[in-house]
Amino acid sequence: MCAAVTVLFRTAARVLELQPDIRIRGSASENGRMELQIEELPALRQDWMVGLSDFLVRGVRDLQEENPKAIVLQVIEGEV
Repeated sequence: MCAAVTVLFRTAARVLELQPDIRIRGSASENGRMELQIEELPALRQDWMVGLSDFLVRGVRDLQEENPKAIVLQVIEGEV
């Protein structure tokens, strides 16, 4: 279960990191915890970001449904 979540988040972070016009900040300060913050996202990339976010959240929620005690997903929108 943990490996599946790790692969989803790590891949999403790497995809974001490779985008020259998107600036992110994140950390994995302890096992089982990852934080990722989008610091700069051009308006023309918002639809692309919605697609990536939907894919990531759906994947984690599917895993959470399989084992609800093992995964907690918190999505914070619009936090500065």
